[in-house]
Amino acid sequence: MPDIQNDKVAANFSRASCSYDLVAKIQKECCYKLVAMLRERLPHFVPASVLDIGAGTGCLTRLLLSEFPYATYTMNDISYAMLDRARETVGENVSTILGDMLKVKFSVFDLIASSMAIHWSSDPVTVLKSACRLSKAFAFSILVQPSLYEWSRLFHELSLPSPGLHYLSSEEVELAIMDTSPTLFTWEVCNFDMRFASPKEFIRYMRQLGSNYSPAGFNAYHLRKVLKHAYGEFFSKYSVMFGIVSWSRF
Repeated sequence: MPDIQNDKVAANFSRASCSYDLVAKIQKECCYKLVAMLRERLPHFVPASVLDIGAGTGCLTRLLLSEFPYATYTMNDISYAMLDRARETVGENVSTILGDMLKVKFSVFDLIASSMAIHWSSDPVTVLKSACRLSKAFAFSILVQPSLYEWSRLFHELSLPSPGLHYLSSEEVELAIMDTSPTLFTWEVCNFDMRFASPKEFIRYMRQLGSNYSPAGFNAYHLRKVLKHAYGEFFSKYSVMFGIVSWSRF
């Protein structure tokens, strides 16, 4: 798979900063579920410092603030426009770090959290392991195989290269986490089904999210072939792996 070009990913998310919250129903649902899992699995854990990696418009940080109001918070994202929206959501008192999650040298935090973001890294395994080593607890959700396979299949049926990201399998994520020797690691995979009036509607949805980057590059000719071949309703799904990890007893 080609390397992910971070400047293009950042530009797509920046362009979508005003439309993201209008369509990000599943992404918000994942934030709620992740915070609920954290409270259920680590009921006595009260972090003093929190880092949100790939914070987007700030939904996860906002929810964590309601649970841990006395903690200090830092939000990271690759898109300056997304961080601007996040500051509007959670307030100016939260620190921000603009940059690639793989390249930023994060400090140590009691809690590191990330929802629906780490799969955008060129090396998600390294990001996962780094988050584990820099925290007392790590709460994450990440897209795993076979997320959005139905979109890639439309291209495969025409012998065209897939435009989608290469997602880790849940087994690969599990191995990465277990390599850090946690005291606790609990996880589950949930599928979120999506239905669109047509493939064109799916494309519009992805653009509104800012998730329309393709490592293979944009090929208008290939896209026209697929849209001509595919018609009627289009169904796809996210496969999301949720995990809670810790190295201490609370």
